[in-house]
Amino acid sequence: MLESVLIVCHRAETARTLSGRLTPFAPEKTVLAFTEEQARAFCRREEFVLILLFVPRPGGVEVSLARELLGSTSSAVALLCEQGEEEIEAELSPLGGLVLPVSSDEAMFRRGIALCQATYVRMCTMRRENIRLQKKIEDSKIINRAKCILMEYLSMSESQAHKYLERQAMDLRLPKVEVAKNLLSTYDS
Repeated sequence: MLESVLIVCHRAETARTLSGRLTPFAPEKTVLAFTEEQARAFCRREEFVLILLFVPRPGGVEVSLARELLGSTSSAVALLCEQGEEEIEAELSPLGGLVLPVSSDEAMFRRGIALCQATYVRMCTMRRENIRLQKKIEDSKIINRAKCILMEYLSMSESQAHKYLERQAMDLRLPKVEVAKNLLSTYDS
């Protein structure tokens, strides 16, 4: 099941047809954008599992929009092309975009959309891991700054400063980074 889908298409009838092709995936929310600016505005407001762009011809504004969205969102981006899909695929596949001909049979279309769904899940997992690692690095920087202060002001060795922070964290039942932040606020002011 797709949580949310953005369909970008200049033709209302084609947009409704594309929406109908997504019925087997039971999207909770389907949003239609009829211009690139509408699509950008929707993407600024919310995240979509899938962004489906209809591309009537190669070199159209939809391709540059797809390139932009692949770089600025975590959404899976799929393009349905009326013509020139090989050219568009050569340009967007290295960025992670999926390109399908409009004439794709339902089995190929479903496999493509399922692949997009799996790609989105994987991207979210990687993003969460990235955030976790960034926090760990930031915490490590704070702890190291606190150790430097202990070494400078209290003439502790690095090992002693480390043990001091660990002991304080244990005694106060706080994470070591919180003890380090408290120490920094005391000595940095």
